[in-house]
This record gives sequence, structure tokens and C-alpha cells, in this order.
Amino acid sequence: MESTSWIIVPLVGLLAAYIVWWFVPPCIVNRFGITDTKDKADVTDNYRKTIGQALGAIVLIATFAWTFYKDREAIDLSRAQFKTQTDQFFEQQRQARDQFINQQFIAASGLLKEKSVSTRIAALYAIEQIAESKQASDGRNRYLIPAIRAAIGFIMSIGDASQSGNPIDHPIQGDAQSAISILANLNLNHQIDVDLRKSYLVGGDFRLRDTKAFVVANFQGARLYGANFSGLDLTGAKFDGSYMADWEAYGTEWEKKIANPDDYENTRQDYTVNFASATLKDAGFDHVAMGGASFIESCLAGARFYETDLSRALFKNANLGNTANCDLKGKKAHFYKARLIEADFSGVDVAEVNFAQTKLTKARFMNAINVDRANFEGACIDEKTELPASILKDLQRCASD
Repeated sequence: MESTSWIIVPLVGLLAAYIVWWFVPPCIVNRFGITDTKDKADVTDNYRKTIGQALGAIVLIATFAWTFYKDREAIDLSRAQFKTQTDQFFEQQRQARDQFINQQFIAASGLLKEKSVSTRIAALYAIEQIAESKQASDGRNRYLIPAIRAAIGFIMSIGDASQSGNPIDHPIQGDAQSAISILANLNLNHQIDVDLRKSYLVGGDFRLRDTKAFVVANFQGARLYGANFSGLDLTGAKFDGSYMADWEAYGTEWEKKIANPDDYENTRQDYTVNFASATLKDAGFDHVAMGGASFIESCLAGARFYETDLSRALFKNANLGNTANCDLKGKKAHFYKARLIEADFSGVDVAEVNFAQTKLTKARFMNAINVDRANFEGACIDEKTELPASILKDLQRCASD
């Protein structure tokens, strides 16, 4: 039916053109009132020539338009075929590339089980390179999360908490440190929550500028002697039940070090945990022995130190919360029932901070700010506790341990 219509339409068009060409010129000439037969025939003939030229031009234009239309269809079809073939080619290339990368990732992961530290380090950095360079078509990196989990899994698999001797004499090896650095880098924007519970992280260096890798991280029960978290964002991190006390880190050397204060001060940075300038909003340190830890210039809004041993801890110029640059819904750090023996709060605004039932033997608050506005209810002191006399007079002496 469709082919028949394409034949009828041109025939009708030709018939209409013939009628126009033959009958219209005489009608027009008759209006001019020409009486001479020859002149009348010449004028009629001229009109027919003009109309014939116009009709020819129309036919030529129509033919050109029809040819262009059909050619365009052919071009569009060719383009569609070319695009389909190109897409198929690129899809084949992508599949081949993904298969090759998967093989690389699996091979690198397998090398993490090797005994050689250098081999494991090379495997870790190979995984990092794969994760950093391979983007999916939608802009996401399909290898990023697996690489982060591989780094976490590797960190949790190494270390031996049962080793004899001083813990600080057995720091993590280069492969574990590499895994920590890779984790801090790949999880820069906090793609996943890091869970390092009960990990062996002695001497680990977690520092990486502007990383959010360890926000709400879980370090509960981890061994953190000599670990460095300075400058990190550790908002919401959990350290409850972890191991970081100076006397445990020094081990058999402890009695000698504590007997010589200068020797202790000169070496403590290698044995104690460093949280200097870290953001520790809403961080949990309940029931932790963390003697000697450094919180110098850190942000501690809402941090919890319930029954925490903070003997010899340094809080110099720390921010305990409820300020413009360190705030957590107005919450302050609290130290309820904490041991603050020889802890130093110089330069710290302690207004509205809860020190109730704390042990303040030799604690230093003389250079703290707004001490009279802190809560020391039920706290105990000794003759070397540095507090304003107006507060000391209302506190009891600590019982000997």
C-alpha cells in the first residue's frame, strides 16, 4: 500500500502541472484583449515557457530535497552503526581492562601474606595505586572501598600483643605503617568508618593533614603506646579500654625513668600517645589508662574521661569546648572520677568542666582560666596540688593508693 501511494502522488503532481502549464496561459492572455491570432499565440507560448521553467525549477528543487533526505537517512544510519560498533569496542576494552585490573588487585592482595616486609609494602602501595587511578564510568572508584578494607584488614592482622619486654621496643613494622598511611590517604573523605579494635598499633604514626579517615574510628582495646595522632580529626573516635599508659610503655624501665623527672620529660614523646592539636570532639576515653598523654592545644568539646587515668597528662592550652572554634552543642569535656595526678591544665579555660570526685594529687591548675567556675565537688588533693586557696580549703586530702 505504501509503495502504491508513492507512485500515485508523483502522477497526480505531473497531471496538475500539465493542466497548469496548458490551460493557465490562455486564460491569462484572454484578459489582455489581443485580437491578432499570431500575437496571441506568441504571448501564450511565452507564458507556457515561463511556467514550464518555474515547474522545472520546482521539480529540480524537489528532486534535490528528496535526494538530500534519503542521503541523510543513510548518513544517520551509518553514524548509528558506527556508534554501535564504537560502543561495543570500548565496552570490550573496558571489560578487558577491568579483568586485568582485577587480576592485579587479586595478585597484590595475595602478596600481603608473604613473609618479606618489603614485599608486603610493595603490595600495599600497588593496591593504593589501583584504588587511586581506576575510576568507573559513573565517576566512582570501584576499587576504593575494597582497598580501604584491605588496609584495615592488614593492620588488624599484624602485631603480637603477647611479646615479652617493653612494648615500645616492638613497634609496628614498615608494612603496618605503610598500611596506616594508605588508609589515611584513601579514606581521606571518610568513605567508611574505620574499625581497628584490639589492633596492635605501637608507635603508629596516623598523621595526614586534612584527612577525615579516622572520624568516629574505633580504637577500643587497641595497643597505642607511642602512637601519634597529632593534628588529626578524631571527632567521635572511641578509645575506651585501649592501652596507652606511660608506665606500661616504659615497662621495666619505668621505675628508673620516673625517679628522674628530667629523663622522663626528655623521652616521654617516644612512649606516650600524642593528641596535640587534634580534634577530639565527642571522643570516648572512659576507663583508659593513658598516663603521660599529650592533649596540648587539642579540641576536647564533649570528650569523655570517666574513671580515666590521666596521670602526667598535658592539657596545656587545650580547648575543652563551648567556644566558637571548638563546640559540640555546648558540651564541655568531663573528667568525672578521673585520676589527674600531676596533670597540667596551664592555659586551659575550665569553666563549667566537671572534675567531681577526681584525684588531683600534684595537679597543676594555677595557670588555668576560670578555675573558680569548675566543679571540683568530692575531688581530693595533696599538699602539692596547685589550685587557688579558695578551692583548696573545701577539698579533702587523697587517701594513699
